[in-house]
Amino acid sequence: LGSWGHEFVRSLAGEIGQEYNARVISGSDPDDDSAFEDLLEMVNVIVPFHVSHNAEAEAVDLLIEIQRLKKMLELDVIDEKNYERICLYLVKTADFMSDPDDLFEMLETAYEIFRNQHQYLDALRVALRMHNDEAVPVLLEECQDRTMKKQMCLLLGRHRVPLEI
Repeated sequence: LGSWGHEFVRSLAGEIGQEYNARVISGSDPDDDSAFEDLLEMVNVIVPFHVSHNAEAEAVDLLIEIQRLKKMLELDVIDEKNYERICLYLVKTADFMSDPDDLFEMLETAYEIFRNQHQYLDALRVALRMHNDEAVPVLLEECQDRTMKKQMCLLLGRHRVPLEI
């Protein structure tokens, strides 16, 4: 895929989005993967290509367009070098989502990526933004760094979230 170049892959991703929308308009169920198997096969190749070639925003945009953002959590190419760009893009783009379900899905994806990368303070910030109070004790329990726990408690205090430790 890389031998064809980034512009070709970017163009192909745009065409996949258009084809997906055309199928949804023609009556295909967006939640049923069987109607989109051929597109999802290409997406499973394009998204890791984008992420591994510093085009994380394009990978996220493609997954948002085909309503499969949770596939981002299945990628093994997300590491300490690129998770910050992915999560920053997800959190900042979430502000522009008109559908509350899409907003929640974007923030939930960012939260899970932060947790997987052991960035508990950032995961806590996202959890507080989602009003996910159940995540707070889980994050505090998972975090092993005493200094980070203090920072998390300070953040909870500033947000006036009561918590018994």
